[in-house]
Formats: sequence, structure tokens, C-alpha cells
Amino acid sequence: MTSPDYDFKDLSPYDFEAFIRDLLSVHEKMAFSTYRVGADGGIDLQARGGGLMHIVQCKHTPDASRSKLKGMAATERDKLPKNTDEIQRYMFVTSADITPASEKDLQAELSGCAAAIEVHGRGWLNALLAMHPEIERRHFKLWLKTSVAIREMLAGGGVSSRRVSRQAN
Repeated sequence: MTSPDYDFKDLSPYDFEAFIRDLLSVHEKMAFSTYRVGADGGIDLQARGGGLMHIVQCKHTPDASRSKLKGMAATERDKLPKNTDEIQRYMFVTSADITPASEKDLQAELSGCAAAIEVHGRGWLNALLAMHPEIERRHFKLWLKTSVAIREMLAGGGVSSRRVSRQAN
């Protein structure tokens, strides 16, 4: 399959969280947990590795401006527990397109949340999808409307076009 370039608009906020959970779990080689929809104390996903906590906040905001993202980051920072000693890593992941400058702004806004703060946007998500195509296959809402992806998956994604035509007869 060619490198993906999704805008993620077809995903619901929960679908986006589940997608990020699956993508990070495979990429980071640790199990990230999701939680129920609703107030979450600034924690959408969490993983523990070596006794340290990795927190992820997912913002499914494909069209968000830089200032809107900064406001969201500030709001999420204020929700986190005040004792952040055990939080090794805090990731703010958005479906929005971001620039290096807005990434720095968001990192500054989240300062003090954890020992390491990462901000990732749409481009990073598509880059990880290119590295982990099995996640793309699991989340059909990503490629459901993409005829090229569907043709390629039928041809080489486990279901061959010959088998489909034989079953149709």
C-alpha cells in the first residue's frame, strides 16, 4: 500500500483514541490502555514501563488552529494530577496539521507535566501508519472511502480478488 495521507475526519473522537492506542502500542512495544468516554483527568491513554507512567492526551481536532490547540493543551495540563513525579512521558497527539513552531508552543504550554513532553500531529500519525500498515487495516474507517486502499487490500491484504470472484460465482 502507498504511504497514507489521512486527515482522520471519518473517525469519531473515541475511534481516534482507539486508533492512537493501537498505533502507539505497536510502535512503542508497550500496552496503552484507553478509558471510558467522559471526564478523564487529562489522561486518554496510559502505559507503564519500568515503573514509570506514559500518558497520552488525544485531541481529534483536524481543523484546529494553533491558538485553539494551545488553549486545549493548557486545559489538559491543568487537569493532570499535581504530583507528576511518576509521569515519565506526556504525549499530546492531535489530528490537526501542526508546524514545528506550533509544536514548540504546545510543548511550552505543557511544560512541567512530565520529564519528557512530546507533541505530535497529522503528519507524524501518517508516518507511523506507513511503518505499521497492520494498524491501518484494523481501523477500517480510515480507508473505507478510499477505493485505492480497498483495491490494494483485496489484491494483497489477505483476500485475493480471485477468491472474491470465485465466491461470487
